Order: sequence, then C-alpha cells, then structure tokens
Amino acid sequence: MNKPPLKTHYLFPLFLAISFIKKMANRCNLTAELIEYIETDILPRYEAFDKAHDRTHALTVISQSLKLTQHYDVNVAMVYTIAAFHDTGLTEGREHHHTASAQIIRNDRYLKELFT
Repeated sequence: MNKPPLKTHYLFPLFLAISFIKKMANRCNLTAELIEYIETDILPRYEAFDKAHDRTHALTVISQSLKLTQHYDVNVAMVYTIAAFHDTGLTEGREHHHTASAQIIRNDRYLKELFT
C-alpha cells in the first residue's frame, strides 16, 4: 500500500511550535509532569478530529498562546493548559465545542489538583 506524500510545508511550522514550547517550558513554571500529562493524555485526542483541528493545530495554538504570555503577567502553566484543551470539546460536535471544552477542563481531576 502506498503512503500519501508527506506534506513538508507543515513540518517547519510544527518544528518551530515544538521548539518554542520547549524553550518556554525551560523559562517558566511549566513542570515536566504537566507537559507529560498534556502530551500523553490531551494532545492525542486531537488525532480523532478533522485535519483543521489535528495535533499540529493544537501545538500551534499552544505556541502562539505562550508567545502572548511574554507580554502579560499571567500564569503560564494555565495558559499552556487552556490552549492544549481549547478544542477538546469537538468530541461533542462542532456547534458547541467551546462550551464542551470548558466543561472538560472543569471536570479534569488532574487540573483541579494542579490549579487549586
């Protein structure tokens, strides 16, 4: 079976996003535990969504959100987490995914422990 051609135009922006996330993790209050949780439990959820909302999209949103934190006095770990979860509500459909994403965040036991 032939594999579809690799779309290399996605690779460089993805590389930049991942590199920036790692750089920010080293400079801010992003713990290895939180990063591992997001990478192993949250980001894989995006693989079930459409191509516009895949893991690359999530990483881009995370990266852009972290860039904004350089200009504001905010909790970087919280921004990182919210960006990672932002489209997880697509499991409930497109129309109300934003409210479903918020509910998923509110109900997450790990996040309750981390942020309270």
